[in-house]
Amino acid sequence: MLCRDATREDAAAIGSVHVAAWRAAYDGLMPAEFLAALDPEHARRRWEQWLATGGSLLVVESNGAVAGFCLYGCSRDPDATAAVGEVIAINLHPAFWRQGLGRALLVAAASRLRAAGFTEATLWVLEGNQRARRFYETLGWQPDGVERVETHLTGSPLPELRYRIVIAD
Repeated sequence: MLCRDATREDAAAIGSVHVAAWRAAYDGLMPAEFLAALDPEHARRRWEQWLATGGSLLVVESNGAVAGFCLYGCSRDPDATAAVGEVIAINLHPAFWRQGLGRALLVAAASRLRAAGFTEATLWVLEGNQRARRFYETLGWQPDGVERVETHLTGSPLPELRYRIVIAD
């Protein structure tokens, strides 16, 4: 297992992981037609564009293949202070679930955020995504009481909870 900065050459693998992870993790939580329409090639192009901007993106490899990724940076929340970073996205191919790779990826992202001077980190999770919520809670993340309903992504209301952790030394 290896966590490292993503490169533009990783975009196709990241796109494939993104689609596979969403289809598995959000089955029953997002509209089936939305999940079925996800396209790895479209995702590849979006990740290539993101990587061209120099955004903060980690990948985790297993046996030399990209198994997951984590996008992180400054919090995008309107109530955030400059001390709050955010795990914007973390996805692991379902073939690699429950093998410690997601944990390694999240710990590496939190370490990068701490090194960048953030003292806390947040992330958003679908309220109904019990698997992800248990995963975050096992690693010390807790809901901070802030909720929202996302409607732009799928056109359907998606209730989300914000989780938070202190990452300062």
